[in-house]
Amino acid sequence: MQKDIKSLEFDKIQDMLAEHAKSDLGRLKIRKLRLANKPYLVRQMLTETSEGVSVISHKGAFPITEYVDVRMSAVHAKKGGVLTPAQLKQTAKLLAMSRQVKQFIESFNIELAQGNTKPLSRLLEYTSVLSGELDIEKAIDRSIIADNEISDDASKELRDIRRNMKLMHDRIKTKLEHFTRSNSYSDILRERIYTMRDGRYVLPVKIEYLNKFPGIVHDKSKTGTTVFIEPQAILALDSELRELEIAERREIERILTVLSARIGEIEHDISMDVEIISDLDMISAKATLALRMDATMPIISEEKIIDIKAGRHPLIDPLKVVPITLTLGKNYKSLIITGPNTGGKTVTLKTVGLFLLMMKAGLFVPAESGTTLPIIRYIKSDIGDEQSIEQSLSTFSSHMTNIVSILKNADKDAICFLDELGAGTDPAEGAALGVSILEELAKRGALVMATTHYTELKKYALATDGVENASMEFNVETLSPTYKLRVGAIGRSNAFDISLRLGLDAAIIERAASHLDEDALEFDEVIGSIERDKDLAQRERDEALDLRLRMEDRERQLLDKLQDADKQAEAITAKAEAQAKKILEDAGIYADIIKEDLKEIYENAESRANSRGDDLRRIDEAKKNLRKVRQQTRLDEAQFKDVDIGNYKLHIAPSEPHKDTRESIRAEDLKAGDRVRVKSLDQIAVVVKAPRVSAHVTGNNDQYDPDIELQVGIMKLKKKLSDLSRIEGEKREGAPSKSSIRAKEVRNIKRNSGSTIMKDKRGSVRTEIDVRGLDLDEALRRVSKYVDDVYLSGLENVTIIHGRGTGILKQGISEYLKGSNVVDSFRRGGPGEGGDGVTVVSVKNE
Repeated sequence: MQKDIKSLEFDKIQDMLAEHAKSDLGRLKIRKLRLANKPYLVRQMLTETSEGVSVISHKGAFPITEYVDVRMSAVHAKKGGVLTPAQLKQTAKLLAMSRQVKQFIESFNIELAQGNTKPLSRLLEYTSVLSGELDIEKAIDRSIIADNEISDDASKELRDIRRNMKLMHDRIKTKLEHFTRSNSYSDILRERIYTMRDGRYVLPVKIEYLNKFPGIVHDKSKTGTTVFIEPQAILALDSELRELEIAERREIERILTVLSARIGEIEHDISMDVEIISDLDMISAKATLALRMDATMPIISEEKIIDIKAGRHPLIDPLKVVPITLTLGKNYKSLIITGPNTGGKTVTLKTVGLFLLMMKAGLFVPAESGTTLPIIRYIKSDIGDEQSIEQSLSTFSSHMTNIVSILKNADKDAICFLDELGAGTDPAEGAALGVSILEELAKRGALVMATTHYTELKKYALATDGVENASMEFNVETLSPTYKLRVGAIGRSNAFDISLRLGLDAAIIERAASHLDEDALEFDEVIGSIERDKDLAQRERDEALDLRLRMEDRERQLLDKLQDADKQAEAITAKAEAQAKKILEDAGIYADIIKEDLKEIYENAESRANSRGDDLRRIDEAKKNLRKVRQQTRLDEAQFKDVDIGNYKLHIAPSEPHKDTRESIRAEDLKAGDRVRVKSLDQIAVVVKAPRVSAHVTGNNDQYDPDIELQVGIMKLKKKLSDLSRIEGEKREGAPSKSSIRAKEVRNIKRNSGSTIMKDKRGSVRTEIDVRGLDLDEALRRVSKYVDDVYLSGLENVTIIHGRGTGILKQGISEYLKGSNVVDSFRRGGPGEGGDGVTVVSVKNE
């Protein structure tokens, strides 16, 4: 198997993969990469690579760096050994990396869940095992600064010892500086400095003063003229310093022992972390390689079918490689590839072999999405390194040795790659052997891909079921291969054509052709004819496909335009329906107001002794007003058919619609409150504001076409005068605001019934209303009702108390009063009236 891996160059794929690993352990695992034969294992590895691609694409590279295998250190600590600061630091780095990788992958999984995306599975199985021992990691980082440096913060005792050592060093240096600065010792000292010898502070004393300077000699210069003496004056201090140094070493040893013991307690977790991080390092390398090669995850075929779509050899420059597309195992199980030397036959064999090996290793393959590959246990190959094989017995023997080995394991769970089958011996015998070997492999059910130059093998493929020809395309014009694989095509040698274009005399080529037997010539001519017909058919097919694609694109464009038109129509319809809904809602409000007035008439009638005829006349007047509302808004008749008012049940029959005379209107005849028909909308509207007509315009109305402000239902709009026409039988009415409709209709009833309602209202309506503390909507509702009641009562001046506050109530009430048709004027309160906290209103009294 190792020989097959090397001949297919899978070892070079491992080299590429190792370049993307971050650690020695990761690279070691890649060198020992297992090739799985069980489908569930292959799926697991492909899923790991897929999840790795997703993580790297969205969050970047895994936070894995070079690290040391600390498993032996952890085992040593578990047995009671004391680890060095360097070993502890390396262990802390591994723990930190485990924690960071765990957080990195799990945080990405949370992001996937929040985005309703399929969560990770395999990578979470790895991270769930990672320890993430933060406490021990922090303890080591706090105690150890570098590989051989312990921090003062490792313990309180160590901090105190080192502080005392510093003080002792300072005292010793002070005494030494006394010697170096004093003139009394200038002749004795070689230099006015102090230095260290064997960890002791010493002074450089001239040899002739050796017996005159008390102290201990620790060293002598090379020339012998200077001795290095520790002065007697600092011996006691130096001894104390030595004791502190011993205490420091003991405390450091204690700290290392404690930290090592904690590492020993989690030896198993540390070993697992090392293993998991190396696995994740390899997965990261697989994912990175997949992204670099623009590779896709192959589909696992359960039926032993190879279906490669635009596959690219992973070891060839991506800018130069020519993709291949082929199938094997469905309609045929053997594929015989022919073509010129260096034309890409061997590369094709290796591409398919590499794809199969890569998938078994959990690697993506550089091919288009949808590429399908089976899991094949035995991947056997006989591929020579040289493209041109010498015709010698030793070469033939080598090929036969490989084929004998292949035939030992060849069965339905094998694929065989045979390069230059039958080469290396007599062509006739080699071709016969080749056919026999192909027949034996087919009998055993193995998949076969073989390359050859022999015509006999081409004929065998042409005449045998389950065997297919393929050829590598060759451009005779440029005398160079195109490296394109054409499945179903029978390759020609093109030897005569190439020789002729290279300048060989035509007569020689004719004589050479005469030496071929007639069958060979006819076969070659048939192949040429078939190839020409296939080329023509292919061109016609491509043209037909191109035409179909253009037609489909045109159809899509037309459908898009139709969909846009449908959307625009729906938008217009929706807008019209919304406007109609508003008009209907407004009409309902108007109808409710009139119903309330009818009930009010009935209630007042009950308290009076007047005849019932007067009440009925007033009710009839209200019924007419209700019909007007229905006609104006074109509401369904059912909404106005029955009206309950106390003991009365009114039936309001539909009235005849107004006839549009289409009579044009002159600007000077148009007044506020006039009802007109809008031609373009086919709707009844009320003039809100009449146009101003100057003297020079009068009489020249045909050329004067101003904008007229109108109200249709609750909508206000402007239309040209020319778009308006009179309505036969219409009298001038006020604009249909909620307050004006109610006030005007009730006013008509009031005039028909004398002053009874006015007297009743005047007696019940107060001269002021207090809306402080209410929100704006509630305040406006109460003010609207109050103003109507004031108008009916005949009161002229009333006060609305709204307070100062933020000014929202005051501003909202002012806007309402400006638009009321029953309000004559209003002003802020004066001194003694309440000032800015009130509004004084004057109501019309017609």
